[in-house]
Amino acid sequence: MAARKRVGPDKSISADVVSRSVPLKRSSKRLGMEEKLRQSEELHRIILTNISDSVFLTDDSGNFTFICPNVDNIFGYSFEEIYAMKNIDALLGPKLFDGVRLERTPEIRNIEREAMDKHGSAHTLLINVKAVDIMYGTRLFTCRDITEYKRIEGEMVRHLNGKRALEKDLALFFTLSADLFCILDAGRFKKLNPAWSKCLGRRIEELAGSQALDIVHPDDRRVTGAAMGRLKAGQVVEFENRCHHRDDTYRWISWIMTMSDDGLVHAVGRDITARRQEEDEMRRRLLTYRVEAGRTYLVPEKHPLRISGVFSELLSIHQNGLILSRRRSEDISPVTQKPFEYRWFSEMDGVGTVRPEPSAVERMLDGLPAESIILLDSLDYLIARCGFESVLAMVNHVVEIAYFKDMIVLLGLDLDCIGEKESIRLSKDTLPLEPYPRPDISQDNLDMLQAVYVMNIRERRPTRTELCQTLSLSQPTVRSRIKELVRAGYLWESGSGRSVVVEITENGRQAMNLKGAKGKP
Repeated sequence: MAARKRVGPDKSISADVVSRSVPLKRSSKRLGMEEKLRQSEELHRIILTNISDSVFLTDDSGNFTFICPNVDNIFGYSFEEIYAMKNIDALLGPKLFDGVRLERTPEIRNIEREAMDKHGSAHTLLINVKAVDIMYGTRLFTCRDITEYKRIEGEMVRHLNGKRALEKDLALFFTLSADLFCILDAGRFKKLNPAWSKCLGRRIEELAGSQALDIVHPDDRRVTGAAMGRLKAGQVVEFENRCHHRDDTYRWISWIMTMSDDGLVHAVGRDITARRQEEDEMRRRLLTYRVEAGRTYLVPEKHPLRISGVFSELLSIHQNGLILSRRRSEDISPVTQKPFEYRWFSEMDGVGTVRPEPSAVERMLDGLPAESIILLDSLDYLIARCGFESVLAMVNHVVEIAYFKDMIVLLGLDLDCIGEKESIRLSKDTLPLEPYPRPDISQDNLDMLQAVYVMNIRERRPTRTELCQTLSLSQPTVRSRIKELVRAGYLWESGSGRSVVVEITENGRQAMNLKGAKGKP
C-alpha cells in the first residue's frame, strides 16, 4: 500500500479563495441596502395609504407616473381605475393651473376645484401643484377633500347673513316702533329708541346715561324698584307706572322687562295713558270714589260706613271679595247681591276665622286670586295687639301683594287709637280715598237726568209731556230744564213740535255718575 503524500499550503488556491471572498462581502452589503430601501418604501407606502390626502406624480403632459394607494378615499376609484385614466385631467378636469406660472414659481398652492367621485358625488378639493424631478415625474399633485369644511363654512355664512338680516330688521323695528324700547345697565339707560322723544318729549341724549327711576312718578318708584328687583336672567316681569313728560304731566306706561345673561335689562313699554283715562271715566260712572287696581287705600273712620260702601261698589265690577274684621258681620257687611268671603279676627281657630297676626293676614292675601277686593277693617285692633312696627311691616307687604296681583285693598283705621306720627308713617305707603269730582249741577237737573236715563235704558226716549207726568212738573219748567241741560251737553233733543224726544248723552251719564241720584231704574 502506497504511503499518502502530505500536501502543503497552495497559495494559488488560497489566492483563489481570497479572490472569491471579496464579491461575497459586497453582495451582503448590497442586500442590506436593499432591505433598508424596501423598509423605507414600505414606510412610505403605509404613510401614503393612511393619510387623507391623495398624491399623484405626472410628467409635463399630465400623464401619471405615480398614483398613491389611498386614492379611493376621496374619489372612490381603485388604483387600477385611476391608472386606466392615464392623464390627471380625466380625474381633476382640464386647465387646473397655468404651466407658465409653475415654471416661474416652484409651487402653486390652494387651488380649489370641484371634482366628481366614482358614484357621482361632488367633492370640493384643495390642490397643491409642485415642480419636482422624481422617478420620471415632474409635477407633484396633493389633493385634500374640503367638502365638509365648505359645507360648514356655507352654513356659517348663511347663519351670519341671516343674523345680520335679523339684526337689520330688529334695528328697523327698534327705530320705527311706536313702543318704548330701552336697555338698562345697573338701572341707567344704555340705549333708547326714538319713540321716547315722541312719548315723553325728551331728547334721547338727555335720557341716555341717566337713572331710569328719575323719570318715574314718586308714588310709583317703590313698586317699580320692587318689580326690577324681581328680575332674573330669562324671567319676564310686567308692571305699570307713570313716567314724567317734559310738559310736567305724567304718562302711564305698561312695561314688559327681562334680564339677559350679562345682567342687562331689556324693556318694552307702551303708552296706555288713553286706556287708563278711559278706565278712569268708566269708574267715574260706576264708583263714588277714585280707586285703581294694584293700590292700597287707608280709610280713617271710627265706624266702617264709607269703607263698606266703597267695597260694595267695587264688588259690583269685580269677581272676588274678602272682608277681614274684628266686628260682627252684620255691623260691617255691605249692601250687595254678590257673594264675598268674610273672616273674623279670632285667637281661636275655627271656620270663618283668621288669627289676628300680620303673618296670617299676609298668607291669606297671598293665597287669593288676582284682582280681588280686600277690606281689612280694625287695623287699630291689630296695632293694639301686635304692635305698630309689626303692623307697619305687614302693611308694606300688603302694598306689594296688591300691586303685583292687581288687588284693591281698603284698610280701615280709627285714628283716635294711634298717634299722629304713626298715622303719618302709615300714610306714606298707602293712598287716601278720594271721591270723584262731581259736576256743578243742581239737584233738580240731576233728577231730570236720572228720569231720562231710566227711560233710555228701557229703550224709550221720553217726550216733554211724559217727563212732566213722571216728575210732576209743568211744561214750562220741564222745557226750561231740558233747554239748560241741552246747552250743557248733557241731553239732546230730536224731532219737532209735540213729537220732540229727549236722550241722555255720554256727558250726561258722566255728570250723574249713575250714583249721583239715588233712585233705581
